Amino acid sequence: MNREIKFRAWNEDHMVYSDNITTEDVYFQFDNGTLKAYYIGDEYDLEAGGMVPTSHEIETPVMQFTGLKDKNGKEIYEGDILRLDSFDPSDYEVKFIDGAFCLCHKNIPYAHDIHYVHHAGNNQATIVGNIYENSELTEQRK
Repeated sequence: MNREIKFRAWNEDHMVYSDNITTEDVYFQFDNGTLKAYYIGDEYDLEAGGMVPTSHEIETPVMQFTGLKDKNGKEIYEGDILRLDSFDPSDYEVKFIDGAFCLCHKNIPYAHDIHYVHHAGNNQATIVGNIYENSELTEQRK
């Protein structure tokens, strides 16, 4: 069984994806068993007398691709907000809990399995945003 393993991270004002890290100023690296994202840039070093390359850890969680796509063919990652056609309430955040991807809503005390995205054989999920770029969607869910 093959599955794509991809990651993304929020880089202060945009998402950075692991499949295009060569074009971004970010790289992904395992550090003591934890995948972290690092920003690459230059900063002034007094001792060196000029600009030197440096890297800083991005202080945001790295989010993993679930292996699923919404009904428009867009890849679903942790942190995405999905709208499910036949659910009430309809908007859910994708989270990774106890080794599994889940659909979570603040007003519901349990998590749904991510496979409800394909409920009854039909893909009913649409990505309507994510927790970083669309905070108004998470506020609506509270």
